[in-house]
Amino acid sequence: MATRRSVLALAALIALALALSLLLRGAGAPGHFIDKPGLVAEVHDDPQAPQGGAANGDLTIAVFTDYRCSVCRAEEGALQRAAARDGRVRLVYKELAILGEPSVAAARAALAADRQGVYAKVREALMAAPRIDGAALAGAFAGAGGDWARAGGLVEQPDPALQAVLDRTAREALQLGLAGTPGYLAGPLLVRGGVGDERAFARFFAAARAARRDGRR
Repeated sequence: MATRRSVLALAALIALALALSLLLRGAGAPGHFIDKPGLVAEVHDDPQAPQGGAANGDLTIAVFTDYRCSVCRAEEGALQRAAARDGRVRLVYKELAILGEPSVAAARAALAADRQGVYAKVREALMAAPRIDGAALAGAFAGAGGDWARAGGLVEQPDPALQAVLDRTAREALQLGLAGTPGYLAGPLLVRGGVGDERAFARFFAAARAARRDGRR
């Protein structure tokens, strides 16, 4: 007959095994394989989308975000740090404005900033702005050294070319099954929702590269 001490020891071992299992599961790389190579290529190879990171990187990540999305804002720093630390990640930014007119105005402003070569600084400012409104947009351009007078006109009277980029992004999001933001398509792996901290992004990058080595795009 098992003694009380042996029973407690067995229970402790079971609890430890369960905790380790949960820890390892939590440490696993996120992502769902997208078996649509044509769509993945279309999303990643969009010449009209703003880009960042390593221009000749071996891994491309499409980042679907809305400037009013709290998770997008919370994860932006972790994404940028992880990409910089990796050094081989090319970022393609997809302006998925789904949270109302202020989001649409911010997305238009961001694309206008890309035309002026100040996208990265404007994006950083908008992701950190307490509110997304006209003052935030003007302030972001001023801080980036951009021309708000010129960009503001594109926000108020949408340029057909800029609107075509937003429409294409919305269509791609629908095809990928993105019902909200953020969304991250790294190689053939898609995360619908948040990834987490810098380490989680690093695991995501590694998983995407592994999927590609296994013969997936």
